[in-house]
Amino acid sequence: MSVAAENGLEIALDFALQGAAGVVVTILSLLIFGVVASLASREVFGGRGDRGATITLVSYCYPWFVLLSVVLLSVFAAGFEGLDLNRVQHWTDAEIERAIVYGALMLGILVACFVWLLWVVSKAIGVANDVPAGAPSLCAILAAVAAGLVSVVASAFISLPIGLTF
Repeated sequence: MSVAAENGLEIALDFALQGAAGVVVTILSLLIFGVVASLASREVFGGRGDRGATITLVSYCYPWFVLLSVVLLSVFAAGFEGLDLNRVQHWTDAEIERAIVYGALMLGILVACFVWLLWVVSKAIGVANDVPAGAPSLCAILAAVAAGLVSVVASAFISLPIGLTF
């Protein structure tokens, strides 16, 4: 086998392993989110603590999180296309205005979608665990912190291809 073919095979294998590890960490974070939300609803708010129902209903919300990520990446790509992000100090006034407008648009989309996702996920947690109003939102925030910590710890060991980390 030639050196170029060996390098290509090595790159492809590395890419596949990193992608598989990313999928595993994503699923693990989703499971931890569901478990922590159900535990918090039972221990803190006196709910049922039904892990299976919580994970199932929260999993139905997950595609919306993926859609939010795609929308934000699309807005970022459209807004900052052609701008050299390494040399911000040399941008023209028009480039700075464009970055500010698209940054504000991204922030507005992010806040609106975050509130909507929190509402949807907290409804799923509330239905799964039969907890009083307001409590599912706090459970969702606690669970998001726990799942985020898992992602941060995992990202210390694994990175996704193309320089993206989860």
